Amino acid sequence: MTYTATVVSHCSHDAPNHTIMVSCDSATIQKMIRPIHCETAKRSTVESPVVLSKNGKLVPDVNAFHEPWLCDRIQKDFIGEAALFKEGMSVSDLMYAYATDQPFTRVDQWTRGYCMHSDWMWGFFTNFYNLSDHDEHPYFQDIPQARMVGYNQSEIYDGRNHAEHIDRRRVCDLYGVHRCFAHSSPICHYMPPASMRNLTNDIRRVYPEQFRT
Repeated sequence: MTYTATVVSHCSHDAPNHTIMVSCDSATIQKMIRPIHCETAKRSTVESPVVLSKNGKLVPDVNAFHEPWLCDRIQKDFIGEAALFKEGMSVSDLMYAYATDQPFTRVDQWTRGYCMHSDWMWGFFTNFYNLSDHDEHPYFQDIPQARMVGYNQSEIYDGRNHAEHIDRRRVCDLYGVHRCFAHSSPICHYMPPASMRNLTNDIRRVYPEQFRT
């Protein structure tokens, strides 16, 4: 399965072909590197923030990002990350700690293990730690962790070959040397060495000035 997702706040993330492309605006970067102080949060009386919905009701803020909320999220321990959190860590620090604590190279010593593709890691922390704004599409209104939207409105490739599904794949359908072109394809999927060589030659023909020989 291939998809391309863009984080609304605004990271973009190409997955899950073991290639990940991330670009973030300053708000997302600030969220990633902001220290989290849960000892302070325990003494806080800050209530969960609410916002005014489109129908005029006060509802929980799906884009909350304050210490009491973050510390509660860490304690929920969805993937076993809570044991690795230390006072003052940022989300970025926690991601690093989780990825390096029990790597695959030490699988024989695992008690928890790290068994994620890099894109799963980005997806989990982006969606469940509110690094991105919530997707406002009505379909996702009751799914608070829905924080990625398709690049160029591309949708997940679902395997059906109906015309309507093929049209919705957009960049998800750009794979291999016969569907990926240097002059028009922003993203390429499923690129084995032979396809990469052919694409490089294609780029060389289009942009010869970019090559020394």
